[in-house]
Amino acid sequence: MQHILKSFAPRTAHLGWFIQEGAGVDITSRAALPVFASDFFSNLEVWTSMQLTTPLPKQASEEAPIPTLEPKVYVSFTMSEGDNLQYLQESLLKLWSDPARGSLPIGWTFSPTLLQAAPAMAQFYTRTATANDELIAGPSGLGYMYPTDWPVEHLPAFLQRTGQLMQAMNMRVIQVLDTNFGQDLVLAYRGIFLGSGMVLLNAQVQ
Repeated sequence: MQHILKSFAPRTAHLGWFIQEGAGVDITSRAALPVFASDFFSNLEVWTSMQLTTPLPKQASEEAPIPTLEPKVYVSFTMSEGDNLQYLQESLLKLWSDPARGSLPIGWTFSPTLLQAAPAMAQFYTRTATANDELIAGPSGLGYMYPTDWPVEHLPAFLQRTGQLMQAMNMRVIQVLDTNFGQDLVLAYRGIFLGSGMVLLNAQVQ
């Protein structure tokens, strides 16, 4: 698989999924290929062909004034898995249709690339979002990748495209994941002794 992936140009989209998540994203990240979980996405060709003629609406939360924070504990809730394109098509739609949505603030992770993969779907979510729905760029931006493994020379282009799509989707927050402890000895020790293996190994990359 490493040999096959090296034949593709950097930032070529890897559509589908892997036998093992950590190892798969590790290999594609080293080859500078963003991953888009889409092995069960239905009719991707049709969704991609449905281009928008008008820009996406602004998020309601973006227009709302930022309240003054009080000296107390704040808890935030974020729904993950949004970088997964097929999740946006199926499971998230069921949660999004719940009449209770919008009654309390929740962060929802989305793939910024949804604007290219399924523009009409991106328009639906941004149009129906309430002031309590914050759209967040899923890990780790343009596509699923591990920053520590991503070649440094290809990082600026990745970040620039991530920023462009986030702005187009009216996103202000990004979720970043890095290599899991099964892929690195230092992270393995962190997982055993500190209880967490999800950290960036390279502070400069962060």
